[in-house]
Amino acid sequence: MNNLAQRFFTGAIGASAIISLMLWHPVSLAALFGILALLTYHEYLSILKPASAGNSYLIANMINGLIVYLLIVSVALTWIDSVWLTILIPLVAILFIIQLFLKSETPFKYIGYRIIGLVYIILPFALLTDLGAGGNNFQPLLVMGIIFIIWTDNVMAYFFGRWFGKHKLFERISPKKTWEGFAGGFVFALICSAIFSLYVPALTIIQWLMLGALLSITGTLGDLVESLLKRDLNLKDSGSILPGHGGFLDRFDALIMAAPFAYALIAIFNI
Repeated sequence: MNNLAQRFFTGAIGASAIISLMLWHPVSLAALFGILALLTYHEYLSILKPASAGNSYLIANMINGLIVYLLIVSVALTWIDSVWLTILIPLVAILFIIQLFLKSETPFKYIGYRIIGLVYIILPFALLTDLGAGGNNFQPLLVMGIIFIIWTDNVMAYFFGRWFGKHKLFERISPKKTWEGFAGGFVFALICSAIFSLYVPALTIIQWLMLGALLSITGTLGDLVESLLKRDLNLKDSGSILPGHGGFLDRFDALIMAAPFAYALIAIFNI
């Protein structure tokens, strides 16, 4: 099976599971994004793990990531009062305390990596959960629209870049990305946005188009940021668990970068 066929097969199975869980119930939506957040965070921690660190490193930091996600989501879904978010303050201190029990030669570098990981990975998935089910307002189609726009942009950017790509978009970071690919993805992201505007009245068509444009741009930048991370670590892929796609960070790099921008824009729209 060639790489393109692997990408399609894996993508089809993954998309079906994601769509089903998003539409089923607010709890299944929250569980879906929680699982994706932790799997992506685990992959991120694994590629940055100090050579001297054992399994306790991953376990302790995964627990931190889980607590952060559950606290944010529980407040967003009104399961608990927002005062419980104060727990996040000592959690940050725990990241420093953990270093006392590790033999890392550069402890503060890895403290920074983990704090960045919480903001870079855990927070965006928590924000997507808030958009889809926050405040007892279950609107999975809004989040589905965000994800479909990102997917459409990624797929069409890939094909347009492959067919017409000549001018490099950001050669220093990602030699294969081209302006032609970006333009193709951008146009089809707007088309996807217009289609969702017909079925999801939470946003007007103008707002959907604005969201689509923002997602296309920030999603592309998210892909480049993850390429920068891999280049810094001399990695081809962040993982190999998803045939044809690499790892979870490879698959969701655009989404986790675009999600906070989408959340902010929708908040501005007073949704």
